[in-house]
Order: sequence, then C-alpha cells, then structure tokens
Amino acid sequence: MKEAKEGILQLENCSDIVAEMFVKFFYTGHVEEEVLKMNAGSFLDLSEKYDIGGLKAITEQVMIANLDKDNMLCFFLAGDLFLGKEIKAAAKTFLRQNRKTLVEQEGWKDALKDRNDLVLELFESFSKD
Repeated sequence: MKEAKEGILQLENCSDIVAEMFVKFFYTGHVEEEVLKMNAGSFLDLSEKYDIGGLKAITEQVMIANLDKDNMLCFFLAGDLFLGKEIKAAAKTFLRQNRKTLVEQEGWKDALKDRNDLVLELFESFSKD
C-alpha cells in the first residue's frame, strides 16, 4: 500500500471530524456515537476501503439502530456499495415492511435508476409476504 511506504494516510471524500474520529478509532477502538450516526456512510466507506472489520461492525450496528423510513433506501444502497451485509439485510427487511412508504418518497426511482440488480433483489424480497 502506498500509505505503508510513505507513512502518510490521506483520507479523501470525508470531513475533518470523520478523519479525526477515524484516526482516534485506531487508538481507542471507539467513535463518538453522534459523529458516527451523522456520518455513517463515510465510516462504512472507510471501514471497507481500509478493511477495518471492527469499525465496520460498529458502524453497521449504529445504522441498524437508527434505520427509519427516511433513510431505509439510502442505508440499503450504502450497504450494497460498501459491502455492509448486515445493514443491507436489515434495510432490505425494513424496505419490505415499508414498501408503500418507499414508493411515496421523492427520488426513490432516481436512486435505483441504474441498479436493475437491486430492483430485482427488492422485488424478490417484496414478494415473500
């Protein structure tokens, strides 16, 4: 890895507070819950990118605990993108239980527009009831 050779880790596409908490996680094994809650997608991305299973598990637990009708599709997509199996499964179940709410939300079609694989996965899940 470039980071190991140079001894420098440059975190891209994340805020200063996320970078600070990410580094702090290495020393303490903890992330402030409110920061984690507000930036779950960023932490899920970083934990996958740098293969940090402990951080990924914590992030997914926080995401599952805060899963609601407003973030269910976003969390499902993040779980798929960043290989978060637990949050993806939980969000898919939540989406199935709240499918009527999903289709009433603005932008849901655009979010799934180029993801036929996920549309089919959800459709199969919705048909299980």
